[in-house]
Amino acid sequence: MLSSGAFASLCATTKETLYLYDKLGLLKPVKVEGNGYRRYKAQQFFSFDLISVLQESGASLRQIKDLIDNLSLKSLSESLNSCKAELLRRQKRLELRHNLLCQLEIMALEIESLTFGVPELIVNKESTLLSSFDCNCDLLADYATFASDMARFINQATEQGEPLGFPLGMVVPDPDVYHHKYQARMFFAQNLTGQGGNFMLPTGRCAQICVNGLAKIHQEMLIKLFSFIKQKDLRPVGALCAIDLLSWLQYKDQNKFASRYIIAVA
Repeated sequence: MLSSGAFASLCATTKETLYLYDKLGLLKPVKVEGNGYRRYKAQQFFSFDLISVLQESGASLRQIKDLIDNLSLKSLSESLNSCKAELLRRQKRLELRHNLLCQLEIMALEIESLTFGVPELIVNKESTLLSSFDCNCDLLADYATFASDMARFINQATEQGEPLGFPLGMVVPDPDVYHHKYQARMFFAQNLTGQGGNFMLPTGRCAQICVNGLAKIHQEMLIKLFSFIKQKDLRPVGALCAIDLLSWLQYKDQNKFASRYIIAVA
């Protein structure tokens, strides 16, 4: 037989965990000597391993105790099927979290390479379909309002089985843009599941400007962007898209925010 220390080492755990399992009736030692030393058999490793697997699969210690108290091949099979289903759900959630972290990493790297306050012509080749949701909010309102509205959009999509990530932002339709009215009519965001949506950022020849600061600065820079387009003997085509540049991370509780504004030109 093994001492509690040796058995804990065999199970890659601690004596404190073994003591807890003994107290809860999950895994009792084969023998408790007069001096209080606990003794285990090596084959109890498999019982310990089953407890660990069930716990890591989402079962509570109380649920595991009930299973062990009424253990049979049938009950074990039913419990394992339930645990497998939970593991698959967790695997899916982890994959989504992984996709979200990858998107955040890509955005952070892109933001570091951006030049702010300078309008420019670009050729946008990104053609990913994004999820969208109708809205009616001021593009240049304070960031707290944008965040609140976007949170509702994200929660609604999540409830519908379409968790969202980055990039995310808003769309101002073309009639409003041409009259310098910046009332957003749509939110958009990347779908974490990889499924296509019904909206796509402007592609081909575009004008863009990246802006950070208070809402007043954004308004001034948008005027600068459209003046730049006119100076180039071009005209805007379609809607204006405002991509949030992780403002919640860069400015936290400040009233400032950062956006990349992009619009197709011809």
